[in-house]
Amino acid sequence: MKRKINLYFCILSVLAVLLTALTVTGLLFNDHMRSIKSGLKNQAMYIAAAADADSGYIARILHTTPDRVTLIAPDGTVLLDSEAEPSALGNHADRPEFMQAVSAGYGESTRASATLAQQTLYCAVRLQDGSVLRLGRTTDSILASFLSALPVLLLCTAAILILTIVFSAMLTRRIVAPINTIDLENADYTPYDELAPLVERIGSQNKKIRQQMDSLNEKEREFTSLADNMREGFIMLNARCEVLTANKSARRILSLEDRDISGRNLLELNRDPELSSLAPAACSGKKGSMVLTMDGRTYRIYAGPVSGSGAVLLMLDSTEEIAREQLRREFSANVSHELKTPLTVISGYAELLRSGQTDPENVALFSEKIYSETSRLINLTDDIIKLSYLDENRTLPRTELIDLYQLTSEVAESLEPKCRLRNITFTVSGTHASVRGLNPLTREMVYNICENAVKYNVDNGRIDAAITDTGSDIRLEVKDTGIGIPEKDLERVFERFYRVDKSRSKASGGTGLGLSIVKHAAAVHHARVKLSSAPGKGTTAVIIFPRP
Repeated sequence: MKRKINLYFCILSVLAVLLTALTVTGLLFNDHMRSIKSGLKNQAMYIAAAADADSGYIARILHTTPDRVTLIAPDGTVLLDSEAEPSALGNHADRPEFMQAVSAGYGESTRASATLAQQTLYCAVRLQDGSVLRLGRTTDSILASFLSALPVLLLCTAAILILTIVFSAMLTRRIVAPINTIDLENADYTPYDELAPLVERIGSQNKKIRQQMDSLNEKEREFTSLADNMREGFIMLNARCEVLTANKSARRILSLEDRDISGRNLLELNRDPELSSLAPAACSGKKGSMVLTMDGRTYRIYAGPVSGSGAVLLMLDSTEEIAREQLRREFSANVSHELKTPLTVISGYAELLRSGQTDPENVALFSEKIYSETSRLINLTDDIIKLSYLDENRTLPRTELIDLYQLTSEVAESLEPKCRLRNITFTVSGTHASVRGLNPLTREMVYNICENAVKYNVDNGRIDAAITDTGSDIRLEVKDTGIGIPEKDLERVFERFYRVDKSRSKASGGTGLGLSIVKHAAAVHHARVKLSSAPGKGTTAVIIFPRP
């Protein structure tokens, strides 16, 4: 700023000197020219008066006056001239001063020389005989006058420039010194009133900056909190594959919980060959993914470049996903096996019937077998459809209040024929408590639990179903005196097609999907299922419903 102020002062000084010199020179030159014109006009008038009185006067003074004297006839022919032969001069009828003198009695004009350094003034007076007397005087032009004063002007300009530089330096220091004392962080004082709007603007900007910094810090805290609470691992790298930030999950996955890894190269922290090629490729702008297995867990790592430079690594725990995929494959294999068995039986008996080689007394037996396997196939298909529905629909389309006590009583009544065949006693007790849910699905849950209690019970056994309202939830407890479930099988009985006693299950027409349907239906109703059992001591199943 100081240089600019000094420069502007110098330019202003030079311009002021030049403008002053030009103005003064112009004024003096104009005054000088007016004086010359006045004197030349007076002299022309005196000579004209003398010439009117004495016709030979002009010829006598022709070479005695310093000014050029010319006598011009009324037609413009030069009669006399003090500096040239009249015959050598052209006709002057077109000269401005001559035409003015002929028409008005007096005329004047100024003509510059070819070099613009001099100019000639002409004054013309008409005589009584009609001829015109013209006087001419040559003087310096305004340009020549200015150039003659130029050396003095340059000296004055140099002196003024030196004074200007010294003065502007002193003035600049005095102006800038108070400005340097302004506290920009707390801009509440200004040494000059002219700076008040700027200081107010700075104060306003400081306030906005503080607000933005607070907002950025808050967003950073939110991001850090979000990242640290993510189940997925998150790592941000710079262009050199150095860790900028990593959340807790990422440090846990890489077994680096107790180490500060910021600024460390990722390839130093993990030597996996595939990761060693994935991270640099992402930092150079290429997306990629890989599978990393550590401590018995499987992680999918996705790497992608970020704007500018660097990369982001997202680490997803895919252990459960892979396990579910394995379960899906097992389910597909089990479905194929379960469907193939009854279809093979049906096909075999149908082939025997079609051949016509079956004894009449066996036709009814074969028909019964076909009917039995067909019923089993239909039940299996229905259960698979129910499971598919529960997998795809995690919300209930419409719900209603269901009296759990009444529903359990109706299920017990529907199972009465099966209980009577084996002399099993089925009792329902408790309170009339209502739960909210889908009636067919809730009935399916209760029926499957109670049916299993019948299937896996012993002859002359007992089933006790009790409905309890605990105040915080509503519970259905079904306790039987059946064969029980080994402890190692308790967690697996909810798997699809898993049977503890395969022979008993198939003999009773079970599909192996009943408890799986119960588990999925309970999840849809936000309910829980608990099993407790021991071999030979029966099983207790509890469905815990939330209060409506």
